[in-house]
Amino acid sequence: MSSGSHAATSGAWAWQQSVQFEADHDPSRVVLRNGTDTMNLEVIYDGLAWKQVDAWPKGKALQLAYSEKTGTVLVDPVSGKSVTVLDGLKTQPIDRLLDACLKKAVSTRDIEGCYGEAYHRWDAQMNLWYRRFMASKDADIDTAAKESMRVAQRQWLKYRDAQFDALSDLYGHRSGTIWPVIAMRKRIALPRTRARALASYLQVF
Repeated sequence: MSSGSHAATSGAWAWQQSVQFEADHDPSRVVLRNGTDTMNLEVIYDGLAWKQVDAWPKGKALQLAYSEKTGTVLVDPVSGKSVTVLDGLKTQPIDRLLDACLKKAVSTRDIEGCYGEAYHRWDAQMNLWYRRFMASKDADIDTAAKESMRVAQRQWLKYRDAQFDALSDLYGHRSGTIWPVIAMRKRIALPRTRARALASYLQVF
């Protein structure tokens, strides 16, 4: 992902949260504060270099933001540049968006729409991390590792499809509007779990 790909206006984000910079720890940790809450995030220095982040004063106003294109990023509102957030959030933005959608839902169709959108977002996040892994310049992620990951991802997609078939057989014949919703909720867990696993392979430690 290029450094310029994170630039976006506030209207382009599906989710945002104001935070303050607290500290950074080499090689990839950034500590933020949101009121009384402290976040210890693992980031990838892509849109901003570590030296730029290290120069931020304590208390600097920042934005955590999410879109399908970028995933979750930490944005410097002054420069418009950002770093990718790899791990450390207590609740993922996609899950926050799902909760907000469900609170506004008034019908089963609305609920199904919320889960469908969440599935699409987790699937996009999984693909984002996979592409990130395959494009990595890290010396530890060599050609052999990438080829093995390519094979593993193909096998995982077959596993996912088999799980979908199993869920359809398990819930598809049951009467009542709740069962399709339960099946959709369980489907979301598949790309969500895979996305988190792929992200962990990009962690420094």
